[in-house]
Amino acid sequence: MQTLRPRFVMAIGVPIFLAATLLPPLQHLTSFATGISGAWAGLLLFAGPQFVRNDMRLDLPRLRLLRTYPLTSLEICVAEVGASVSVLLLLQFVMLILSTAALVFNPMLPLGPGRVLAIAVALACLLPGMTAMNVSGQNLFAVVFPKWTTLGTTRPSRTTNPGQVYFSMLVSAIVFVVSMIVPAIAAAGTAYEVWPLGSLVAIIAGALVAGAIAIGEAALVLRWMATLFDRIDLASVTGESSG
Repeated sequence: MQTLRPRFVMAIGVPIFLAATLLPPLQHLTSFATGISGAWAGLLLFAGPQFVRNDMRLDLPRLRLLRTYPLTSLEICVAEVGASVSVLLLLQFVMLILSTAALVFNPMLPLGPGRVLAIAVALACLLPGMTAMNVSGQNLFAVVFPKWTTLGTTRPSRTTNPGQVYFSMLVSAIVFVVSMIVPAIAAAGTAYEVWPLGSLVAIIAGALVAGAIAIGEAALVLRWMATLFDRIDLASVTGESSG
Protein backbone atom coordinates (compact mmCIF):
# COMPACT_ATOMS: atom_id res chain seq x y z
CA MET A 1 0.00 0.00 0.00
CA GLN A 2 1.39 3.38 -0.99
CA THR A 3 1.75 5.96 1.75
CA LEU A 4 0.71 9.51 0.88
CA ARG A 5 1.78 11.17 4.12
CA PRO A 6 4.85 12.93 2.62
CA ARG A 7 2.68 14.38 -0.15
CA PHE A 8 0.11 15.76 2.28
CA VAL A 9 2.91 17.18 4.41
CA MET A 10 4.19 18.95 1.30
CA ALA A 11 0.71 20.24 0.35
CA ILE A 12 0.22 21.76 3.80
CA GLY A 13 3.83 22.70 4.49
CA VAL A 14 4.19 24.93 1.44
CA PRO A 15 1.31 27.25 2.47
CA ILE A 16 2.66 27.40 6.02
CA PHE A 17 6.02 28.41 4.57
CA LEU A 18 4.30 31.16 2.58
CA ALA A 19 2.17 32.27 5.52
CA ALA A 20 5.31 32.86 7.57
CA THR A 21 6.17 35.76 5.23
CA LEU A 22 3.14 37.64 6.58
CA LEU A 23 5.15 38.28 9.74
CA PRO A 24 6.80 41.73 9.48
CA PRO A 25 10.36 40.44 10.19
CA LEU A 26 10.01 37.91 7.34
CA GLN A 27 8.14 39.96 4.74
CA HIS A 28 11.33 40.72 2.84
CA LEU A 29 11.60 36.99 2.09
CA THR A 30 8.30 36.94 0.18
CA SER A 31 9.88 36.70 -3.28
CA PHE A 32 12.24 33.93 -2.19
CA ALA A 33 9.44 31.96 -0.49
CA THR A 34 7.15 32.37 -3.50
CA GLY A 35 9.84 31.11 -5.87
CA ILE A 36 10.64 28.06 -3.74
CA SER A 37 6.96 27.28 -3.25
CA GLY A 38 6.34 27.61 -7.00
CA ALA A 39 9.08 25.06 -7.64
CA TRP A 40 7.50 22.66 -5.16
CA ALA A 41 4.07 23.17 -6.73
CA GLY A 42 5.53 22.53 -10.18
CA LEU A 43 7.15 19.36 -8.91
CA LEU A 44 3.80 18.13 -7.61
CA LEU A 45 2.18 18.87 -10.97
CA PHE A 46 4.79 17.48 -13.37
CA ALA A 47 6.26 14.68 -11.22
CA GLY A 48 3.11 13.97 -9.21
CA PRO A 49 2.29 10.78 -11.15
CA GLN A 50 5.69 9.42 -10.11
CA PHE A 51 4.78 9.98 -6.45
CA VAL A 52 1.14 8.82 -6.61
CA ARG A 53 0.85 5.49 -8.43
CA ASN A 54 -2.41 3.95 -7.21
CA ASP A 55 -3.45 3.26 -10.81
CA MET A 56 -2.69 0.87 -13.67
CA ARG A 57 1.00 0.82 -12.76
CA LEU A 58 0.10 -0.60 -9.36
CA ASP A 59 -2.49 -3.09 -10.62
CA LEU A 60 -1.05 -4.43 -13.87
CA PRO A 61 0.64 -7.37 -12.08
CA ARG A 62 -2.95 -8.37 -11.17
CA LEU A 63 -3.99 -8.35 -14.83
CA ARG A 64 -5.61 -11.78 -14.60
CA LEU A 65 -7.85 -10.51 -11.78
CA LEU A 66 -8.62 -7.23 -13.57
CA ARG A 67 -9.91 -9.14 -16.57
CA THR A 68 -12.44 -10.98 -14.41
CA TYR A 69 -14.20 -7.76 -13.38
CA PRO A 70 -17.65 -7.20 -14.95
CA LEU A 71 -16.40 -3.94 -16.48
CA THR A 72 -15.38 -2.85 -19.94
CA SER A 73 -11.73 -2.09 -20.62
CA LEU A 74 -12.56 1.61 -20.86
CA GLU A 75 -14.29 1.57 -17.48
CA ILE A 76 -11.27 -0.14 -15.91
CA CYS A 77 -8.86 2.39 -17.43
CA VAL A 78 -11.02 5.35 -16.33
CA ALA A 79 -11.22 3.97 -12.79
CA GLU A 80 -7.49 3.28 -12.61
CA VAL A 81 -6.44 6.70 -13.92
CA GLY A 82 -9.17 8.46 -11.96
CA ALA A 83 -7.83 7.09 -8.69
CA SER A 84 -4.46 8.82 -9.09
CA VAL A 85 -5.98 11.96 -10.62
CA SER A 86 -8.36 12.34 -7.67
CA VAL A 87 -5.57 12.09 -5.11
CA LEU A 88 -3.29 14.46 -7.00
CA LEU A 89 -6.06 17.01 -7.48
CA LEU A 90 -6.85 16.89 -3.77
CA LEU A 91 -3.21 17.62 -2.96
CA GLN A 92 -2.96 20.34 -5.61
CA PHE A 93 -6.16 22.13 -4.59
CA VAL A 94 -5.27 22.01 -0.90
CA MET A 95 -1.92 23.61 -1.73
CA LEU A 96 -3.50 26.12 -4.13
CA ILE A 97 -6.27 27.28 -1.78
CA LEU A 98 -4.05 27.56 1.29
CA SER A 99 -1.22 29.22 -0.65
CA THR A 100 -3.60 31.76 -2.17
CA ALA A 101 -4.95 32.57 1.29
CA ALA A 102 -1.38 33.05 2.52
CA LEU A 103 -0.38 35.36 -0.34
CA VAL A 104 -3.45 37.40 -1.14
CA PHE A 105 -2.90 39.88 1.71
CA ASN A 106 0.89 39.95 1.62
CA PRO A 107 1.85 43.63 1.09
CA MET A 108 5.23 42.70 -0.40
CA LEU A 109 3.75 40.83 -3.35
CA PRO A 110 3.91 43.00 -6.51
CA LEU A 111 0.49 41.70 -7.59
CA GLY A 112 -2.69 43.02 -6.05
CA PRO A 113 -5.25 40.76 -4.32
CA GLY A 114 -7.50 40.74 -7.42
CA ARG A 115 -4.70 39.55 -9.70
CA VAL A 116 -3.60 36.91 -7.19
CA LEU A 117 -7.15 35.54 -7.02
CA ALA A 118 -7.45 35.61 -10.83
CA ILE A 119 -4.24 33.60 -11.20
CA ALA A 120 -5.50 31.13 -8.58
CA VAL A 121 -8.78 30.70 -10.48
CA ALA A 122 -6.88 30.21 -13.74
CA LEU A 123 -4.73 27.53 -12.14
CA ALA A 124 -7.84 25.85 -10.76
CA CYS A 125 -9.19 25.70 -14.32
CA LEU A 126 -5.93 24.23 -15.67
CA LEU A 127 -5.09 21.66 -13.01
CA PRO A 128 -7.78 19.02 -13.72
CA GLY A 129 -6.97 18.78 -17.42
CA MET A 130 -3.19 18.94 -17.02
CA THR A 131 -3.19 16.37 -14.24
CA ALA A 132 -5.55 14.03 -16.10
CA MET A 133 -3.37 14.22 -19.21
CA ASN A 134 -0.17 13.71 -17.23
CA VAL A 135 -1.47 10.66 -15.36
CA SER A 136 -3.06 9.23 -18.51
CA GLY A 137 0.26 9.52 -20.32
CA GLN A 138 2.09 7.72 -17.52
CA ASN A 139 -0.45 4.89 -17.55
CA LEU A 140 -0.45 4.64 -21.34
CA PHE A 141 3.32 4.22 -21.19
CA ALA A 142 2.88 1.42 -18.63
CA VAL A 143 0.40 -0.37 -20.87
CA VAL A 144 2.52 0.00 -24.02
CA PHE A 145 5.90 -0.69 -22.37
CA PRO A 146 5.22 -2.69 -19.20
CA LYS A 147 8.79 -4.00 -19.06
CA TRP A 148 10.10 -0.43 -19.00
CA THR A 149 7.82 0.56 -16.13
CA THR A 150 8.10 -0.16 -12.43
CA LEU A 151 4.92 -2.11 -11.75
CA GLY A 152 3.29 -3.21 -8.54
CA THR A 153 4.15 -1.95 -5.09
CA THR A 154 7.88 -1.68 -5.83
CA ARG A 155 8.95 1.95 -5.66
CA PRO A 156 10.87 3.38 -8.65
CA SER A 157 14.60 3.35 -7.94
CA ARG A 158 17.32 5.25 -9.79
CA THR A 159 19.98 2.98 -8.32
CA THR A 160 18.58 -0.46 -9.14
CA ASN A 161 17.41 0.35 -12.66
CA PRO A 162 18.31 3.91 -13.65
CA GLY A 163 17.68 3.35 -17.35
CA GLN A 164 14.08 2.31 -16.72
CA VAL A 165 13.33 5.27 -14.46
CA TYR A 166 14.91 7.95 -16.64
CA PHE A 167 13.50 6.57 -19.89
CA SER A 168 10.01 6.43 -18.40
CA MET A 169 10.29 10.00 -17.11
CA LEU A 170 11.68 11.27 -20.43
CA VAL A 171 8.94 9.71 -22.55
CA SER A 172 6.24 10.88 -20.14
CA ALA A 173 7.64 14.43 -20.18
CA ILE A 174 7.71 14.47 -23.99
CA VAL A 175 4.14 13.19 -24.23
CA PHE A 176 2.99 15.77 -21.69
CA VAL A 177 4.72 18.70 -23.40
CA VAL A 178 3.41 17.70 -26.84
CA SER A 179 -0.09 17.27 -25.45
CA MET A 180 -0.03 20.82 -24.05
CA ILE A 181 0.75 22.47 -27.42
CA VAL A 182 -2.84 22.60 -28.66
CA PRO A 183 -4.27 23.76 -25.29
CA ALA A 184 -1.61 26.49 -25.10
CA ILE A 185 -2.38 27.74 -28.61
CA ALA A 186 -6.12 27.71 -27.89
CA ALA A 187 -5.58 29.53 -24.61
CA ALA A 188 -3.52 32.23 -26.31
CA GLY A 189 -6.15 32.68 -29.02
CA THR A 190 -8.97 32.88 -26.49
CA ALA A 191 -7.10 35.35 -24.32
CA TYR A 192 -6.41 37.53 -27.35
CA GLU A 193 -10.08 37.56 -28.36
CA VAL A 194 -11.41 38.52 -24.91
CA TRP A 195 -8.56 40.86 -23.95
CA PRO A 196 -10.79 43.94 -24.43
CA LEU A 197 -12.84 42.69 -21.46
CA GLY A 198 -9.79 42.95 -19.22
CA SER A 199 -6.56 41.07 -18.61
CA LEU A 200 -7.94 39.10 -15.66
CA VAL A 201 -10.93 37.88 -17.69
CA ALA A 202 -8.58 36.95 -20.55
CA ILE A 203 -6.34 34.92 -18.25
CA ILE A 204 -9.23 32.99 -16.74
CA ALA A 205 -10.93 32.41 -20.12
CA GLY A 206 -7.71 31.15 -21.69
CA ALA A 207 -7.08 28.79 -18.78
CA LEU A 208 -10.63 27.47 -18.93
CA VAL A 209 -10.33 26.67 -22.65
CA ALA A 210 -6.90 25.07 -22.22
CA GLY A 211 -8.11 22.95 -19.31
CA ALA A 212 -11.16 21.75 -21.26
CA ILE A 213 -9.04 20.75 -24.26
CA ALA A 214 -6.58 18.91 -22.01
CA ILE A 215 -9.46 16.93 -20.50
CA GLY A 216 -10.58 16.04 -24.01
CA GLU A 217 -7.08 14.86 -24.87
CA ALA A 218 -6.98 12.75 -21.72
CA ALA A 219 -10.27 11.15 -22.76
CA LEU A 220 -8.79 10.23 -26.15
CA VAL A 221 -5.73 8.73 -24.44
CA LEU A 222 -8.00 6.68 -22.18
CA ARG A 223 -9.86 5.27 -25.18
CA TRP A 224 -6.56 4.35 -26.81
CA MET A 225 -5.36 2.81 -23.56
CA ALA A 226 -8.54 0.73 -23.30
CA THR A 227 -7.93 -0.69 -26.78
CA LEU A 228 -4.34 -1.60 -25.89
CA PHE A 229 -5.40 -3.01 -22.52
CA ASP A 230 -7.24 -5.83 -24.30
CA ARG A 231 -4.03 -6.78 -26.11
CA ILE A 232 -1.62 -6.90 -23.17
CA ASP A 233 0.23 -10.19 -22.99
CA LEU A 234 -0.24 -11.64 -19.50
CA ALA A 235 3.38 -12.85 -19.44
CA SER A 236 4.72 -9.33 -19.98
CA VAL A 237 3.34 -8.07 -16.67
CA THR A 238 3.04 -11.15 -14.46
CA GLY A 239 5.57 -13.62 -15.82
CA GLU A 240 2.72 -16.10 -16.31
CA SER A 241 1.69 -17.73 -19.53
CA SER A 242 -1.36 -16.21 -21.16
CA GLY A 243 -2.42 -19.54 -22.48
